[in-house]
Amino acid sequence: MEKIAAVLIAAHVIADFVLQTGSMVNQKDRMGFLLVHAASHAVLSYVVLQAWTCWQAPVFVLFFHGVIDFGKKCFKTETPAIFIIDQMIHVFSLLFLAWM
Repeated sequence: MEKIAAVLIAAHVIADFVLQTGSMVNQKDRMGFLLVHAASHAVLSYVVLQAWTCWQAPVFVLFFHGVIDFGKKCFKTETPAIFIIDQMIHVFSLLFLAWM
């Protein structure tokens, strides 16, 4: 479980902080950009997990990452506290997936 969690968290960090551009961050309030962002998380998670028959994992990542980011956009400004809480929720969802 620990290795799976580490791989999923690493994929999350790469997708959120390396692959995501500033314009993507600014346009995530548009549904298309939000879906592309969540899909990039799902695809990267699928690739790094290398569990090719486990299609449920990327679907889980796609759904929950999209829902979490959609919920975050309800806040008009992003404070450091909101950012930390958002990242904690993402990590907890990935830990739950690894546990499953």
